[in-house]
Amino acid sequence: MVFQSYGIWPHMDVFENIAFPLRRGRLKMERDAVRVRVGEVLEMLGLDALAERPVITLSGGQQQRVALARALALQPRILLMDEPLSNLDFKLQVRLRAQMRDLMHRLGLTTIHVTHNQAEALETGDRIAVMAEGRIVQIGDPQAAYHRPENEFVARFIGDMNIFPAVYRGSDAGMARVETPFGNLDAQLTSRDGPRDRRGLHVGDSAGRHRDRWRHPTGRGQPPNRHAWPHRALSARVSCTRS
Repeated sequence: MVFQSYGIWPHMDVFENIAFPLRRGRLKMERDAVRVRVGEVLEMLGLDALAERPVITLSGGQQQRVALARALALQPRILLMDEPLSNLDFKLQVRLRAQMRDLMHRLGLTTIHVTHNQAEALETGDRIAVMAEGRIVQIGDPQAAYHRPENEFVARFIGDMNIFPAVYRGSDAGMARVETPFGNLDAQLTSRDGPRDRRGLHVGDSAGRHRDRWRHPTGRGQPPNRHAWPHRALSARVSCTRS
């Protein structure tokens, strides 16, 4: 496990921090085997030049890598990381996200990465689980969570876009008619059950992809702001109720 606070021992140097659990517990490795194993993970994480440095003299990113090296030295089948990047500055977080993802793929190691950072989850995870009140509300591909959220909570938590209420007024030829505070819109009718499903809009369905699909309340057929869309008429989360 990699702890949020790293959990490294401040009175030890880098080598001893990684070696300590190898000499204790169920492993109790011999001295030479410990030296070899620690050397492997130090090289893997680019820490070999810092082996004899006291950990209190290291930067935050280096301390984080020491904590990760200590966990990897045990050769776990599953690794749990609890907010491992939250104590680092933003630029370092971004750099280490990519490095950690590449490393886990290279090792083929199943990793459970706990985070409240949506961008971190989307960037590092092959699969993500969104939790609310102690329950998993959606699990699966990160792209699916972003583009096809199961409910409004997931849309708000994962997404970074506008959410506004709309009233479903019926559908025709695969397009749903919805009434919104910004006027009446046509929205492409899609669902997780296939294109023929006509039950209504789901959270996340795109609305008004073309200009001629916008029906302004005044009847002029123009959006309130003609500069609002260079490519799409509107891209937003729509929470619909039936009329």
